[in-house]
Amino acid sequence: MTNPRGRRCPRWLQPGFRWLGWLVMPLLLAMGVLSLAGCGDPGTGPVDVKWDRVTCERCRMVLSARDYSAQIRIFKADGKSTLHFFDDIGCAVIWLDEQPWREDPRTQIWVTDWRNGTWIDARTAHYLPGKETPMQYGLGAQSEPAARALDFAAARKHIYEVEARFNTPIFNPGAIAPASTSDSAAATSGDLAQGTANTSAPDATGAEAAPAVANADARVPAGAGNPIPPRAPAPSTSAPVTGPATPDQDHRHQHLHITE
Repeated sequence: MTNPRGRRCPRWLQPGFRWLGWLVMPLLLAMGVLSLAGCGDPGTGPVDVKWDRVTCERCRMVLSARDYSAQIRIFKADGKSTLHFFDDIGCAVIWLDEQPWREDPRTQIWVTDWRNGTWIDARTAHYLPGKETPMQYGLGAQSEPAARALDFAAARKHIYEVEARFNTPIFNPGAIAPASTSDSAAATSGDLAQGTANTSAPDATGAEAAPAVANADARVPAGAGNPIPPRAPAPSTSAPVTGPATPDQDHRHQHLHITE
């Protein structure tokens, strides 16, 4: 049997051999699925990161620094594994310590070499402090030992020192507990009581101290101790009486005196 172009069709597509197609097609589909799976996660070790698209599992920042990133592979009870990505080895270490399976020996931690971006084992890497990393933990990993380099245990201690000094209020607000309401109220009551005692305590002669005067600056002359000049007295509303009293005024006063 030939197709419209004159080419011979496969036998399993010819009439009478269609049953072969039902056997061949599932096999082809299975092979395609296996080939796609082989191009993805190998099930162990690090994988290529989709830079500027994947976010950090802890701080949710996009992974852009190819020289200071990390990834952790964890294994489930069924043997399958999942990957988690981090923009800084500090985020990876702290995030792992917060997981219930942090002591699982199957867990893999990978970090990029700060010199070339290749993935290396984080537990056997050597860390140079003083680097400019995305989350300012300041550790650059490399595979070879070097002067001033830290091993994984010392690097972990360094990470928590940085976390306590800079990031604790952000990522762990409960670490710095604010003063309770009762403590604040007690402190306020104590201050008020002390202020009342200071204003009403008697002096050495037994006389009670005079209360504070609101306009105390009016009694103190202007000078270095009181830069505000004293206030002028308020003008009188009644005009002063000058000269001797008139007869009418004397008669009025006498009349008033008699009436009383």
